[in-house]
Amino acid sequence: MKQTASILMSARLICVVAFMAIVSIVPSASSAADIKITSPASGATIKGSEVTVTVELSDVTLVAPSKATKKEELHVIYALDVDTKPFLDGTAPKLGSGANRLHRGGTSVMFKDVAPGPHTVQVILVYSDHTPVKPLVARSVSFVVDR
Repeated sequence: MKQTASILMSARLICVVAFMAIVSIVPSASSAADIKITSPASGATIKGSEVTVTVELSDVTLVAPSKATKKEELHVIYALDVDTKPFLDGTAPKLGSGANRLHRGGTSVMFKDVAPGPHTVQVILVYSDHTPVKPLVARSVSFVVDR
């Protein structure tokens, strides 16, 4: 009986150690991490074809994607009129990059040649491997471009 109890205690200890090892491998953003879009304002009408998107971050240090050396280094994806749902729910592994999907280590970007009409921009805090941070930190605003 004493030997069985000892084996059970050893098995529990191994499980706890294994769990702690797994948890320490998966980086997470600080629970206080947040992102706020300060420009454009939600519902704004923007004159011209250039849209500057500016964010404020709390409890986050950004690193340019090209300079990142560790997975836990963070940057922002700025997505203009992009369906990010498959990326955010994990069914699409990457969002990719392009004229409407900008990966930046800064708090401001400019989208050029934006067509007149309604638009939505989303900002997503991601790890250096371009996967969303856990817990998710993302915001969006809608606006109108009027020439």
